[in-house]
Order: sequence, then structure tokens, then C-alpha cells
Amino acid sequence: MTAASTWSRTTDTAMPDDHSAHLRSAPRSDAAPAEIFRIVGIGVGPGALNSLRSFFRMLPSRTGIAFVIVPHPCDPDTYSTLPRLVAREASVPVTEVTAPTPVVPDHVYIASAAVVLDVIDAASTLVPSTCQTTTAVPIDDLYRSLAQHLGPAAVGVLLSGTDGDGEAGLQTIRERGGDTFTERDRTLDGGGEDAPVVDSMTDVTANAVEIAARLTSLARSPLGARSTSEGWVAEEISSLAATVRTATGLDLQCYKRSTLDRRVARRMLVCDARTLSEYLEIVRDDPDEAFSLHHEILIPVTRFFRDSEVFSAISSEVLFDISKAVAPEGHLRVWVPGCSTGEEVYSLAILFLEHFEDVGEHRRLTVFGTDVSERALAHARRGLYPKSIEADVSAERLSRFFEVDGDDYRVGAELRESSAFSRHDITHDAPLTNMQLVSMRNLLIYLCKDAQRYALASTFDSLESGGFLVLGTAETPGALEGLFEIVDKGARIYRRNDGGSARHVGA
Repeated sequence: MTAASTWSRTTDTAMPDDHSAHLRSAPRSDAAPAEIFRIVGIGVGPGALNSLRSFFRMLPSRTGIAFVIVPHPCDPDTYSTLPRLVAREASVPVTEVTAPTPVVPDHVYIASAAVVLDVIDAASTLVPSTCQTTTAVPIDDLYRSLAQHLGPAAVGVLLSGTDGDGEAGLQTIRERGGDTFTERDRTLDGGGEDAPVVDSMTDVTANAVEIAARLTSLARSPLGARSTSEGWVAEEISSLAATVRTATGLDLQCYKRSTLDRRVARRMLVCDARTLSEYLEIVRDDPDEAFSLHHEILIPVTRFFRDSEVFSAISSEVLFDISKAVAPEGHLRVWVPGCSTGEEVYSLAILFLEHFEDVGEHRRLTVFGTDVSERALAHARRGLYPKSIEADVSAERLSRFFEVDGDDYRVGAELRESSAFSRHDITHDAPLTNMQLVSMRNLLIYLCKDAQRYALASTFDSLESGGFLVLGTAETPGALEGLFEIVDKGARIYRRNDGGSARHVGA
């Protein structure tokens, strides 16, 4: 078989033993560069063969989309049957990728191992693990590479159980404006048990046939169409915000209009709603869609030790000052508003616990994580994360602070005892108090000016004298800069200015 072999669909239900007659040459690497088009990464877990059959039977022959299938690394049996099965069901060519292969629309690519998307000679090209470092999370790697190179043109589909591989990658696709789908309520080929996939990082959770139908609908929408809010009426936006707040408690009016427009447009595309008025009726009639928009607004953008240079700055410029300011028998308190699924909370707890060990101290520590999303908080409390966190957490830290739980990592007792999670809305609720450090990173950039001012005033009121505030790398206190003194401009670390006052903020 050639390095990149292509199978044609046959009308038989079985492939002949001598399949060389069904092979065609893969696209040439010197082909003329094409415009950006959607590429769908399909992560396949054990027992997903029936789902793939249903998925490709539903897809039309011309969607303008390319599909890349990556099987779970612990499921070689699935890979051995994929080329024949997909070629039998798909109405487009199917190529096995074993060497760098340019990607073209209306084509299916199957990888035997890890494969990532790269841009070579201005062409989107799949590069297999024989040319890259082998990884234990090939589905995550594919998704991340799609997000990096394609942005809104990246699509992730996760079928069957993949032991956590793919969840982090789906999150990255969503962060870059792409679309994500996971399968639910399906029966495994052999086990006969329902195997719903975790859907906390997904736009649509549905069965394989419904996912194919949604992708077909998505293909009819030109890239960039989702971002337009032309023709939207302010009264309809207000009605939508009121409906969502009644159903979920989330106040959409606290978010920037540009953020709100993008998120609403994404949900309209998913729901196949042509106008805002039509989408408003869907939200009113279906409480689940109100929560889907709620989760769309609250896309988690987090990972362990995100922006490692910021954590280095906290370690070198903050921890010693906090230790000196709090008596040995005192309670050291840290707050992470908008904590999402908990990675930042646990990262800061690790940083402090390591510091205590380095200086030979035993301190009482609580890192408080708050968020408006109960689903994100439930994830944080479980403290269960996929093996892909190995990319961000060192082996030494994994050994000390985590326990292996099947194919995942679970936070250990020391981290659990040092953290607490609760629901809190930084744009409305009274702040937590007596904090030595508040880390509110990458939250202000999504909020409107009034909500930003309220949130910053809350952090000022929450901090004890000389306490520290950490913002995202693209954020500053803005009009409230008088409340804080700069400690590290690059890392966006500030100290509470005890001469400031937040009493009349928002007036």
C-alpha cells in the first residue's frame, strides 16, 4: 500500500481481498493553495464503529468539508477495520495517512496514530506521528492543531468513550471560535450499555445521525457568517437577556455586546435559526437552549499553570510578601473569581504549598474558587482531569498532588483540603473578604464597562491591606487604576492601594 492510500466507495457490502484496484493517488503536495475550508477532526473511541456507519451514511457527497479520523491509541482493533468500513459508507474518497498529506475538501482521512495539521507550502497538511513526537493524547493533539491553524474553520467531533482524550482539545477549538460536537445516548457495539461522552466542552451533544445533520447544515453557512448581528433589534436582545436570566440566573447584559453577538450567532447557527426573532422563540420554548447559550457565554478558557511566566512572577514577587504579612497561625486566603473548571485554583494551591515546604512552614491555606456556572463548579469539585494535563503539570507535581484514577488524574487530599468552590457572580454579588491574593485573569475582557468597574471594586474590597491582584495579560484596572499599584506590569500583578476607595465606583 502507498504512503497515503485512497479508497473509493463501493456498492458492495464487502471489500474484495485484492483492494489495489480501489486505490487512487493522494492529492499532490504541490497542488495550488486552496481557500480555508472547514476541517472536522473525529475522535473515535472503542465501540464507535456503528456510530461511524450512521454518521457517514447521513452525510451528502459534497459538503466542502474535509474529515480526519483519529482512533483511540488503546484501540488498534478499531483502526484495522476503519478504512474498509468508512470507504463502504462514505460517498467521498477515503485516504489512510502514513506520510505528510495535503488536505482537500470532500475527502476523509484516517490516521493510524497521532496526526496533526500543519501548513506546508501554503497548504493544510496532515503530518503523522512518524514525522512528529509520539503522544498519548492523539485526539487532543489533532484538535489543538486544527484550532491553531484554522480558528473558526476547525470542528471537533468526539464519538464514544475516549478516556478523556479529546476533551481539552475540544475546549481549545471552542476558544478559537470553532464548533464542537460530542455523542450521547448510544449503545456500544458489544457492551449494550449507554456510553454518554462528557459534554461540558461542547456546542452540541447528540447522536451520530444528528451530528451529521448539524454538520450538513453548518456547511451551508459560509465561514464568518456567524459573526454578523446586522438587523438585530435592541428590544429582541433585551428580551433574550431577560429570558436567559430568568432560566439560568446569568445576566447577559453584563457582557460586551461584541461578545454577546458572537455567542448568540454561534447558537443560532447550531439551532439553524435564521433570525434573532426565530432564535428568541426557540429559547423561550426550550429551557435547555437557554442553558446552552448560558454555557456558550461561559466558555471555559483555562488550564493548569496557564501563562507559566505569570506563575513564576507570583512565586518570586508575591508569595514571600504574603507569608510575612500573615501570622504563622493565621489563615491565608486566596480568591479566584470566574474559576471555571478549577485548574487555576489548584495551580495556585500547588504554588503556595510548594512555597510552604521550601521555607519550612505549615500554614492554613484556602484557595476559594467561584463561578456562575454550576456545571463548571461541579467539574472543579470532582477534581478529575484527563491525562492531557501532563503537558502543563510536571511529573513531580503530578506525583505529589494527584492520584491516578483509571485513565485520568484526580486531585489529591492536600489540594482538596486547601480549596473550596461556590457559586458567586462577580458582576452582582458582594465580594468575599479578607483575601491576601485575588486572581481574576481573562474575565474583564468579556465584560461591559459597568460590570468591569463593579468587579474591580469588588476585588479591591475583598483584599486586605497590601493584598495582591492578578489580571489577565491583556487586562488592566483601567479607570480604576488609582485603587491599585503596579507590582509587575508584564505579569499584570498589582497591589491594593490602601489610599484608594471603591465606595463610589459605578456612580
